[in-house]
Formats: sequence, structure tokens, C-alpha cells
Amino acid sequence: MRVLFFGMRCIFSPPVLAALVAAGHDIAAVITPGPAGAPAFAWSRRPGFRSLALSAPSAGLDAIAADLQIPIGQLSNPRDLRAIQSLAALEPDIIVVACFPRLLPEMLIDIAPAGGFNLHPSRLPELRGPEPIFWALHNGQTTTAVTAHRLSDRFDAGEIYGQEPFTMPFGARIGDIEAQMAQLAGGIAIRTLDLIAKNTLEPMRQCDSEATYAPFPTMHDFIISSSWSARRAVAFIRGVATEAQPVTIDLGSGEAIAARDAAKWLSERDQCVHNAAADGEIDIAFADGVVRIRR
Repeated sequence: MRVLFFGMRCIFSPPVLAALVAAGHDIAAVITPGPAGAPAFAWSRRPGFRSLALSAPSAGLDAIAADLQIPIGQLSNPRDLRAIQSLAALEPDIIVVACFPRLLPEMLIDIAPAGGFNLHPSRLPELRGPEPIFWALHNGQTTTAVTAHRLSDRFDAGEIYGQEPFTMPFGARIGDIEAQMAQLAGGIAIRTLDLIAKNTLEPMRQCDSEATYAPFPTMHDFIISSSWSARRAVAFIRGVATEAQPVTIDLGSGEAIAARDAAKWLSERDQCVHNAAADGEIDIAFADGVVRIRR
């Protein structure tokens, strides 16, 4: 199928685009979000442009587009009529979205006869919104999913086209989790396109009353309680350790301590025989165990 791909310069988008290319789909263009104040739409690499030489596809979104001579553009205003006309001229069969921050209006989705779908790293309708992996870690979830859903006039609310379970790797960084989910998303995208091409897709309506939300986290959302389970604390602290905001552990009675990382989850036996904490490390008691943190 001829695919108009929307994504970002992030961890999640490139593996999905690479999977579509590897499966033999014709990529009409790659569209990324334009910065604030930019024109409504502009080509970074125009349709029809040809480079002198090709190399093996690289990992980044721009590199994949450049290496394979795929047009790439920046869209700042999805409702701009000229922008929509420019994209309609590409004659896509379908739109595939993998991590694009702006809602696409129906008049843009309608330029593709088969409409479009988005890949979202959660078990929709659970954790709709921009930061589902953060909130899965914060909530102490050990499993989630990747979902393909129809593009609609609300973020992450369209009918489900496909969904695959995903086990959260314990102690992994949030970026590593996202990378693994992106690989899964690529496979889901290919299977979804196959079902659409064969006219055998069976969409499933989402239940709005069961929806939960995953907004951008605030500083307050990095504060955790020592009443959490030790496992939940380790998974969250390690998961977000690469983020700019440190985790603060509320010890109760007005006491708190900052955690840069979680070094180890200590069992009762570990607590008896383990060597003393190294410099910059401290043991914190949680509801059912002790976590050695790095400060």
C-alpha cells in the first residue's frame, strides 16, 4: 500500500517506518511536526528529488527518508488547506501515525481512501495520551500492550484495529522500553495493513468509560511514597532515571530523599549478608522490602 507516514525524531517512530519499508510498502512521504512559528507546511526533501547515491538505511527517521529518497516534510498546522492539498497530491492509500503530537483533522485523514491508524504504546482504552510508558511504570504495571487504532477526532479514541500484549522488562530504562515497544508496533502496523488490504479487518470500539489518561508528568508525579512495594519502586526509579527530573521518596513525617537511581532490591536474606552501602548509596525501607538507591 502507499503509506503517508507521520512520526517524530524520537525512539518510537523510526522502527515503525523501517518495518513498513522492509515489508515492501510504498512510503509516499514522511511527515514530522514543525516547530512553533514555522510555516503551516514545508518540504525538507521535496517529492521527486533524487540523490546521487544510496546507502543502507540508517536508524533515524531523517536518515531513513534520505537514504531511500523518501520525501520528508514538516507540518505545523494540520488544518491548513494548502498543507492538506500538498499531502493529497501524494495520493496515499492510507495514513500511518507513530508518535505524532498533533491531532489530524478528518479533512486530512480523508485524503487517504483507507483513512488512517495510529500505533500507541498502551492497552487502549487504558492510558490514552502522550506518556503511557511513564504512567505504566508509575502505576506499577508489569504488563501493557501496543495498540493500532483508527485515527479519529480525539486522541487515542478510535476503534481498535489490533493489539499485542507486552511484558514490561523489570528494571529497564524508559527509553529501552519504548524501543522494544516500537519494534512490536512495527509488526502490528504490517499486520494491520495486510488486514486492510484483504478487507478482513474487524475493528473493536473502545469503551470511553474504561479510559484512563497519561498526561505529561509534572514534578509532583516524580514524588513516590515509601508505602509503595519495593518492586514497584525499583521499576519506577530505574525506569525514569534517565529523565531530567529526579525521583523524590516521601518517607513520611515531612522527610524526603532524592533518588538518582535504584542500585538493588534487597530481599530479607540480602539485608542480613549484603555489604554496607557504598558511598552515595542508602537503603530505603518500602512496604515489603528494602531498596538500595543511589543519591
